Formats: sequence, C-alpha cells, structure tokens
Amino acid sequence: MSRPRLKKFERAVVADPLKLQPRDIALLRDVGEFRFLNTEQIFALHPGGKRNLSRRLTALFQHGYLDRPQSQTSARLLSSHMVYALGRRGAELLSKDAEERERIYRRVREVERTLPLMAHSLMISQFRVCLTLAAKTHGVKITRWSQGYDLKEMLRHVHGENPSLVPDAFFTLEDKDDVINFFLEADRGTMTAERFVDKLKTYWAWRSDER
Repeated sequence: MSRPRLKKFERAVVADPLKLQPRDIALLRDVGEFRFLNTEQIFALHPGGKRNLSRRLTALFQHGYLDRPQSQTSARLLSSHMVYALGRRGAELLSKDAEERERIYRRVREVERTLPLMAHSLMISQFRVCLTLAAKTHGVKITRWSQGYDLKEMLRHVHGENPSLVPDAFFTLEDKDDVINFFLEADRGTMTAERFVDKLKTYWAWRSDER
C-alpha cells in the first residue's frame, strides 16, 4: 500500500523522534538568521544532493523545527520554491534562554505580519545569499548584519531617539585592512524616485555625522 500524499502545509503525526545531524543545526541557524529562505536559496548555501536536502527539509518541517508559512501562497511567490521559516522547536533548539527565543520569534513575526513583506524579505535574503557566497569566494568577511527590529534598536541607541528611517539592512565587510559599512535598500518597484532620493540623502547625512 502506498503512503498517503502529505499536504505541503500540514504536518503529519510523527511517532519517531528526529535524530538531528550537524548539518541540520547549520541549516536551522541560517533560516533563523535570514528569517525566510526558499529552497533555491537553501540549496545555494548548503551545496550537495538536492534530493536528500529536500527530504531533510521536509523532515525538519514535519517535526516542527521548520515552518512553511501558508501566506506564501498568496504573496505572488514562485510556487516551485517552498519558503521556510524557523519553527517553534527550531527556535527552542537554537536559543540559549527564553529572551533569545522570543527575539528569534520576533524576527519572523515582524515580517509575516503583512503578506507583501514576505516577498520583500525574500528579496533581502536573495541579496544576502549572493553576498555570502561572493564574500566566501573572495576571502571577504561579513562581520555584521542587522535588519528589522534589531536594526531599529541599534539606530535608536546611536541616535538617542526613534529613527525616522530604518534601512532594509545594515552590514559591515572586512577585506584585509579595509572595513566598510553599507546600508541596503531593497525595492520591488513600489518606491517613488523622490522617496528613494530622500533616503539616500538621509544615509549621507548619517555618514557625515559619523566623520
């Protein structure tokens, strides 16, 4: 008798515990750090047999370590690439205490709150995946990456008040003796040219203040 076909967004009842491997932990850390990753992005970060990795992703989902946000079905995403977020058991595994676990959950909730932001978040993830692979190839270190609530808190600490503008990300690259900071703006064609220029002016003012 053939096994019943599992629905993409429903977990089956699993009796046997999943024996986690070191590669599973690395995968969960990446999904937690990136907030959302689709299968294509995961394959790029974790090269190897795609079929085996796909099965492992399914197992991690079925056991609650990963989630498959159902909102991706109406967010105009490519249906061939399943989107994953960190699940409750995954957050519990990676967090050292309740405070860190809540911080991990907050990362996901802040993006999942509205549907259009999931596609935007995946755009940021795509940039970060490409940056990670390029940096590894050329021996450049990504020493800092901050986005979302974490970045807002960092800017509040620097400026002493709620920031009027929060970039999509802030990151630092180290290349030999050079240390370079970057702001990231990911636009899916929804921002006017005037608004984009205003943001650039704000970033330039911040840079000038730091000198």
